[in-house]
Amino acid sequence: MMDAAKVYQKILREPTSKAVETQKEISRIIGCSIYLGHQNKYIDEHPFEFIDNIKNYTLNTKERIKKYLDYDQTLSGGSYGGGWDDQTNEACSEDVKKILRGIKK
Repeated sequence: MMDAAKVYQKILREPTSKAVETQKEISRIIGCSIYLGHQNKYIDEHPFEFIDNIKNYTLNTKERIKKYLDYDQTLSGGSYGGGWDDQTNEACSEDVKKILRGIKK
């Protein structure tokens, strides 16, 4: 959840200059969430609901929605999703991997 919150904060800070990079981060977070969901231990929500919840909490004012729309417009017409290979623990951030290592001990 922290990774998703950070990426949506990045959208608010830099909606257009790093839009493609930011979208790749979102794809990575979704891949990690799908991986965790397949483990049936670590995440209860469907990955897309998880991301949508963070998005809804973050985009809670007109100003923030405007920045998100600028970001979305910058990506318009592109294809940025990850593939099946991205749905492994390798898609997870180092913070998540560290937590997973602690759980498995």
